[in-house]
Amino acid sequence: MHNNQEWFARSGGDSHKSLAYATFGLYAVTASLALFAPSRLDEAESGGWDTVSIHKMLALVHFAAMLSLPVLGAKIVKGGPGAARRMQDVGWGGFSVRVPIRTMTTENRNRDSNMLDTLGYPKTREIVFRANQTVIDGSQARISGVLLINGIEKNIEFSAKAEKQDADWIVSGDFTILMTDFGLERPRVLFLVVADEVKISFRVQLDLKPQ
Repeated sequence: MHNNQEWFARSGGDSHKSLAYATFGLYAVTASLALFAPSRLDEAESGGWDTVSIHKMLALVHFAAMLSLPVLGAKIVKGGPGAARRMQDVGWGGFSVRVPIRTMTTENRNRDSNMLDTLGYPKTREIVFRANQTVIDGSQARISGVLLINGIEKNIEFSAKAEKQDADWIVSGDFTILMTDFGLERPRVLFLVVADEVKISFRVQLDLKPQ
């Protein structure tokens, strides 16, 4: 990061500005349609709060974050990496992780076979986690998203450790799930039954280099 050179575009500045204006314009049109949408007839007759009213309130919260991004972006030229990190923390919504079930192993052939059967392979071929919100505060991260196992989606939220390495983030931690929440039958061996609670540990490297 000598003299903040990586934060100055060599070309395409006008294109970026034009795309930013176009994006904001389209967002404004979409937001207007949402804010001025009428309530459903059945909900309007009942009075009080309805789904459209709640959506309008959430749209105002989202608008505040959307408005802050170009302001933070304009400060990158003077602020360099520090300003870019602040914009990144506001605008980084999430990431996705896909784990092919066939690649999972317990280093025991019989146990692996039982695991594949339990996870519904080959009908189900992968486990997917989609993070829709990630907030990094120093060395800590708060992640919320959707976990897809066995065709069933569940919203989850957990804390993780965040470590900066060059232009990337290393995010690691663990969380627990219940097999029964995803319609998975707990394996049995004679009179023993596998615990319903499963601890999942992870370590992912997120490439957040400026484009």
